[in-house]
Amino acid sequence: MANKLLTTNALLYFYQGKVYQEMEVHDIAAARFLKAAAYMREEASDVYTAARYHAGVSYYRQGLYEDAREEFSEVAGAAAETEMGRS
Repeated sequence: MANKLLTTNALLYFYQGKVYQEMEVHDIAAARFLKAAAYMREEASDVYTAARYHAGVSYYRQGLYEDAREEFSEVAGAAAETEMGRS
């Protein structure tokens, strides 16, 4: 039950981030993506990796290149641990 709730919360924040990203409100989008990633940090999940990637995209679009680089580096390291990376 708790794991399902964490996943539901993570997806809620992830999709909020996608909406804000589409609206080009990148500061809020990045915050939502990072909140989604925080829920999935222990899970080595594709949601975690996607959320960190999209946070990086939002940072990049704001001109926050160092923050974007940090997110993309995290994605590169985490990708091998996800279900997609193992297949």
